[in-house]
Amino acid sequence: MPIQVTPRVQTLLLVFTLLLTTFLSYLPQHTLLRPSSAYHPTWTTSHSVIFNFLVGCIYVSYLRAVVTDPGRPRPGWVPDGVDEVKKEKRDGDRDGDREGKLWGRSAGRWCKKCEAWKPPRCHHCRKCGRCVLRMDHHCPWTANCVGYRNLPHFLRFISYASVTTLYLEYHLIAILMHIWDLPSTSPSTPSFRTLIYILVTLLVNTLTTFSLNILTLRCLYSACLGTTTIEHWEQDRHASLVRRKVVRRVIFPWDIGIWENLCEAMGTWKAWEWLWVGAKTRQDWDPSQPSGWDWERDGGGGVRWEVNGFEGMLMCSSRSLWDCFFS
Repeated sequence: MPIQVTPRVQTLLLVFTLLLTTFLSYLPQHTLLRPSSAYHPTWTTSHSVIFNFLVGCIYVSYLRAVVTDPGRPRPGWVPDGVDEVKKEKRDGDRDGDREGKLWGRSAGRWCKKCEAWKPPRCHHCRKCGRCVLRMDHHCPWTANCVGYRNLPHFLRFISYASVTTLYLEYHLIAILMHIWDLPSTSPSTPSFRTLIYILVTLLVNTLTTFSLNILTLRCLYSACLGTTTIEHWEQDRHASLVRRKVVRRVIFPWDIGIWENLCEAMGTWKAWEWLWVGAKTRQDWDPSQPSGWDWERDGGGGVRWEVNGFEGMLMCSSRSLWDCFFS
């Protein structure tokens, strides 16, 4: 039976994440990783500066991933061609109505739970009780959805956490190797309690490193392909239907190249800002201020998306691109 991630459980996971970060960040420095430490003679002040800088980046990016709204459709948003959509709905497209799918050729779908239109790549989150722009997944560790606005903060958080745990792993192993080479009569030989602490810290950090790096590589791989976690599941489902010859194969429309995909995921083409934890949070589409919206600077605002140019090969002129791909 799956565990229900209730608000109380999410709060506990938030506290656990902060406690785990603190445990792996500061306790080793207090007991083991100090300049001129008997257990790690090569650890210097510069190592401490680098390590604490990385830890600071983890805290800042994590808190921003937690508190930043992932983005939601603006009230009253309607897709282009909504009049045609309503006409086709009145003409008897009840299957689309029942399934909450796209009607006609418009780039949008109707959310039955919110009773409002939602743009392409927008999904309804049951835990948040709302639609989220470019929803990737609901993360219990941040008690928040990962979506259009906070995806860059989330990617920075897991990337800095992965690098920091790898850095710590290297130095914890160096400590064990140094202790192993010590003669039994050496005054630097740690006590049994200290040795147990080192082993426990190494075990916890190893498990954390393994899990974090799998998550980071998976998320960065999806970012390079221009997909979200939900879209990856939908592509698997689509491939299964194609193998069973239920639907015709359709090319995923939003993979516009590795560099462009990464720029879209991080919200900027300036690669040096991808690592900056203080980077400005991108804004979602505001139809009330069209004159102040810059497509090159602000992108599609989580509502409009650049496609890869293969949509002409899809042979789905009677249906929308989204409906053809996700039917």
